Amino acid sequence: MNNPDPHRQTPPPRQAGRGAVVIIAIVVAVIVAIFVLRQFWHADEQQEDPASISAPAQQGEGQAPAEQ
Repeated sequence: MNNPDPHRQTPPPRQAGRGAVVIIAIVVAVIVAIFVLRQFWHADEQQEDPASISAPAQQGEGQAPAEQ
């Protein structure tokens, strides 16, 4: 019971809000950086192995059966 009136609590300082915005901005920047760097890595992988980007053979593999 250190706080006699819990309804008279003061709001957090503005610096706490700024800190939250900075942390959120850093997390978003890290996520975007990971996504962009992964795209560059994936492009390098495809350049090294061009066969990995060719279309699958049209011999029926991986296709749904035709309706009769």
